[in-house]
Amino acid sequence: MAAATGKRVRVSPARHAELVGTIEAMHRWREQGGDQGKCPRCKVQAAAESDPTFSFIVRYRPACDCVRVPTPEEEAELSAARKDRRRVEEIRQFRQSQHDYVRDCVGAVHLRSGFGTFHCHTDSQRRARDAVKAFTGNPWALILSGPPAVGKTHLAVSWMRRCWRRSLPAAWMWETRASAEWRKSFAEGVGEADAFIDSLAEAKALVIDDFGVVSPTANGWIVAMNTILCYREAHQLPTLITTNLSSADVARIYGERVASRLGAGIGLRVDGPSGRARESQNGPL
Repeated sequence: MAAATGKRVRVSPARHAELVGTIEAMHRWREQGGDQGKCPRCKVQAAAESDPTFSFIVRYRPACDCVRVPTPEEEAELSAARKDRRRVEEIRQFRQSQHDYVRDCVGAVHLRSGFGTFHCHTDSQRRARDAVKAFTGNPWALILSGPPAVGKTHLAVSWMRRCWRRSLPAAWMWETRASAEWRKSFAEGVGEADAFIDSLAEAKALVIDDFGVVSPTANGWIVAMNTILCYREAHQLPTLITTNLSSADVARIYGERVASRLGAGIGLRVDGPSGRARESQNGPL
């Protein structure tokens, strides 16, 4: 069967309905009394099917023309088609969950963001795109720095989608929202705040977007951020970071400790014309 080879079993809707109708008619026949040994319609004696090992009657099948008996090939065809439909539905639901995650965590403007929709206008954008495509977490971090609206977030979304396609769970951390949620979690107890930070630190793959927009001294956020970065560096977990800060700014604002950790990753400067300005002039890219 095609299902055994791992290929899709393509069954037309008409054929699928025919198979389902045949097998459901057989089930109704048994439920209406066929399993008692006689056809519930014409009362003709039904044929008994015995277990080949223990020689006792397992079920009955009609010996008349009241209902057509599905062949083993038809039952196998329907079973394989149903498995394929379930797999297609699982893929659809998975893609929908990805769509919802990007919309809720990143924003609707990035629902179509991907490597195929990223337009390179400068050499630095081209180098950044190629580096993000090749990034697998060795070294642990890839830092894209540069002015706003040059495509850093677009590339980060593209990388997250690629992680998903490779069955690598990837999470998104927008620093502004993460710091706000971290502060709110203290209202539920220190344990909840620690659990929130742990979920980010231990993510199999993580995007930290807009690193540096939150004052590191605000309510001890620098401690939380350092915890995340320290854990991810120690366990070599793939981390893609976008920021408007230079390496010197990071050292000045966050301190040498954080700057040293990020220095162990790959740093790329991304420059180019403002995507927001082009979009306002020409419509969505």
